[in-house]
Amino acid sequence: MTAPVDQAAALDAATFFAMTAHLMADNPAKPEDAPVVERMALLGVVPGRPYDGDALSPKAQRAIAEGAAEGLPRVRSAGRTPRAEVLDGWMTPYDIGSYGTDYLQRAAITAVGLGANLPQDAV
Repeated sequence: MTAPVDQAAALDAATFFAMTAHLMADNPAKPEDAPVVERMALLGVVPGRPYDGDALSPKAQRAIAEGAAEGLPRVRSAGRTPRAEVLDGWMTPYDIGSYGTDYLQRAAITAVGLGANLPQDAV
């Protein structure tokens, strides 16, 4: 069985964006995510609408593919180096489980653990 993070990593950008647009219809973004949702719409990623990457210019398509290729190692690196306080050998990250608009932290935690409890629940 392939781990979910590896399944997501194997997707090309167009497939990832198509799935994102589809899933956002039933899982709407929070109000604080409005700026990034607006930016995604410029790329054709609109909740509930089919994604058509071919409608974008070749330059935009290349930029998306390059961004995806550069982003995955960045997410994996962030997941290997958690922001956490270490005390007596215990690592305690106090900023997981509720990410606000820190999309890199959200992706990094998901990449290494498929999510996290809020610190007040975990501790």
